[in-house]
Amino acid sequence: MLLSKAIEGFLLELRASDFSQNTIDVYSWALQLLINFVGDKELASVGESDVRAFWVYLKDEYKPKRPGGNQAPLSPASRQNVWVALKSFYNFASENFDIERADKNIKKPRFSPPVVQPYSNEQINALLKAAAGKSFHAARNTAILLVMLDTGVRASELCRIKVEDVSLENGHILVKPFGSGRKTKGRDVYIGKLARKAVWRWLSLKEASPTDYLFTTKDGRPYNRLMLRGLFVRLGKKAGVPGAGPHRARHSFAVSFLRNGGHVFALQRLLGHSDLQMSQRYLALAEADLATAHAAASPVDRLANF
Repeated sequence: MLLSKAIEGFLLELRASDFSQNTIDVYSWALQLLINFVGDKELASVGESDVRAFWVYLKDEYKPKRPGGNQAPLSPASRQNVWVALKSFYNFASENFDIERADKNIKKPRFSPPVVQPYSNEQINALLKAAAGKSFHAARNTAILLVMLDTGVRASELCRIKVEDVSLENGHILVKPFGSGRKTKGRDVYIGKLARKAVWRWLSLKEASPTDYLFTTKDGRPYNRLMLRGLFVRLGKKAGVPGAGPHRARHSFAVSFLRNGGHVFALQRLLGHSDLQMSQRYLALAEADLATAHAAASPVDRLANF
């Protein structure tokens, strides 16, 4: 059996097992890299040396093009995704075909979760200024920024929102689950007056039925994660905000929510986390921020002649 056919069967198994489309897309991307490197040959002929050489290539040589046009090595998180995809694929292959595991000596890459980097208020204002204007695109881009900053939704979740999921009257947005996904649950999020106004303005320029996606291109195509990533990169360059990306808006929402008195359990529900681990990372950052602020502005320390 050809490697491509075995991978096709593996991806079908994932769909049948109710994995999310996002997970399937990541595994498909990772395994296509393997095919590109070793060639689409017989599965049984892909040996340990092939997979080891592929792993070294990913680590030392492979530099994909980024949305901004530059090339850069795979991040540790992306290499971990490839490792997980390889392990999952060979679990499937060893159970269904009479082959030796070619991945058995590939060690899990070291990976530390990236430091949470929310936008500062100055950076948020700069991004909004870069997005501002009276055009179709300006209205859409401003609405995207404000909805993401006011709700903390993931990029993929924002792209799935439909017009019928939004109530401008009470500032409610229903974030629906993936069409499939074992860990994904729908939830309610909320937007304030400024974000509601931005969404209203955007919808006033966009001809849309209730079942249409909320954010689209001018020719009606639904926005996707790559488009969203590219938008943030462009706005970041224009605004002078390095490392701009949609997930930083999620970080910014979380940290601001806690700084302003929000409860960590409420944050967990709003962000759609299955446990408190990530929410507690945000809490630690918010508390460290408050400690720094207090050190700079302690009322007692600022007393004169005490």
